[in-house]
Amino acid sequence: MMGGHSAPRAPTEEETEMVLSMKEAIEESAGRKLHHFEIVHLTSQVVAGTNFWVKIKADSHHGQEHEYIHVKIFRPLPYTHQPPQITEFTMNVTVDAPFF
Repeated sequence: MMGGHSAPRAPTEEETEMVLSMKEAIEESAGRKLHHFEIVHLTSQVVAGTNFWVKIKADSHHGQEHEYIHVKIFRPLPYTHQPPQITEFTMNVTVDAPFF
């Protein structure tokens, strides 16, 4: 739907590859290596490109087994030849926490 976010869903193979290709940038934002890195679900929003909100289950450094991270990624339109980029990042969210 143009302008609105999709419902949370499993990522496509292409979306999974995009997120995994950004793992190093996500780790930079987290300030540490993430040994456990699992995409729980995501939403997408078509704009002049695509915004993705991604919920990631990661290893925790707070004594818990896992923590959840929200990452907003903007993927520009293909003709721009620009790579996806992180536009928002939130750590320590719960598995049930909404993206927005």
